[in-house]
Amino acid sequence: MSKIRLDIGGPKGNAYYIMSTVRHLVGPDQDEREICARMRGESFSALGGQWSYEDLLRVYLQEFPFVELYATHDIGIDKELYTLDTNPDVIEL
Repeated sequence: MSKIRLDIGGPKGNAYYIMSTVRHLVGPDQDEREICARMRGESFSALGGQWSYEDLLRVYLQEFPFVELYATHDIGIDKELYTLDTNPDVIEL
């Protein structure tokens, strides 16, 4: 199975952009609002916990394992969350 690739090393790496892709990726048994709430860490934050961009990405990858996050440069986050691809084969229309 091919993976969908998302370059998080630029504008598409914005947390709001990433959450906007959820509506296009959810399956029939998934709730877009619930996934986005978990991506924002709403329950965790309500209990006084700290939530981060990396936590958002972990939830995203858990829900959508067919998406590969990548960047063309080191973006300073956990290397387990994305692939460093300095020369991606990207076709733009």
